[in-house]
Amino acid sequence: MRWSPGPAAPTVGAYAAQGAAGVVFIAAISAIQRFGESLRRAAIGSAHWG
Repeated sequence: MRWSPGPAAPTVGAYAAQGAAGVVFIAAISAIQRFGESLRRAAIGSAHWG
């Protein structure tokens, strides 16, 4: 296996990809939590007024 002149480049790319995936993952979780909270509030409201 020969040494390549830029061994850090794939590592940086992998870290960047992991970071982007983590940001997307966190944003998706917060969006799902917000959606679930609004659904719960709507359910409580309809039960209260229904």
